[in-house]
Amino acid sequence: MANYARLLNTDSPISDLGSLVDAEGRPTVDHVETTGPGYHLPIPWLCFFRPDDMRPVSVLTEDLDGNVERISVKLPCTTVEQAIGNLEQALPLFEKIVGDHALALSYWENAMSYLRGLPLAYLTFDPLEIIMMTGPLTKSEELVDALSGTDAAIPYLIDYAPYEEGCLPYPREVMMAPPSNYDQRRMGNAVSLDVYADCSSWYRVGDAA
Repeated sequence: MANYARLLNTDSPISDLGSLVDAEGRPTVDHVETTGPGYHLPIPWLCFFRPDDMRPVSVLTEDLDGNVERISVKLPCTTVEQAIGNLEQALPLFEKIVGDHALALSYWENAMSYLRGLPLAYLTFDPLEIIMMTGPLTKSEELVDALSGTDAAIPYLIDYAPYEEGCLPYPREVMMAPPSNYDQRRMGNAVSLDVYADCSSWYRVGDAA
C-alpha cells in the first residue's frame, strides 16, 4: 500500500493534525485536503513553506510490530498569502531543476493557480506517512533543508520528490492523459512537479463522516 503526503488548507493555523477530526473521524475544523502521489513529496508543496514555519507537534506512530508510541516532530504551517509569496520566489528553483523554462513555468503556474484558488487562510503540510518510512525524527529535521527557498534546497527537493536529474518531465497535459507507451522516468518527474490540485476534498464541520 502506498504512503501519501497531504496538504491541508484550514481556517486557523494548525500543525497538530490530530485536531482536524474527532475520535470517529468527523471533521472538527473546516479544511480542504489535497492528497499527493504515493511515495512523493511534490516539489511545489515544499516550496510553499520556509524553515521558520516548522512547529513542534506530538503525533502517534506505529512500528512494524504494531507498537504505538507518541513522538515529537516538526511540521510546517503558514498563511496562504505567505505561501504565494514563497512560491513567487521559487520559479528559479523550478527552472534549475527542470532545465527547460517553458516546462518549469507551466508547473509553477499551475501551483500558483492552486494556491490562489484555496478558500481558507492557512496551509499545513503532512508528510509523515512518507518520512516515517525511514525515521520520523531524523527526516522531519532534514525537511527544513528543503524549505530554504534558495539553491541550497535543490538537492533536498530532488531527493524528497524524488526527481531524476537530466530527464525532462512530460508536459502536464500528457501526465493527465498518458499514452500507453509512456516513459516512466519522464512521468515520474512530471508527478514530482505537479501540485495535485485535482485531488482535493472539502471537509466541513457538521457534514456526515
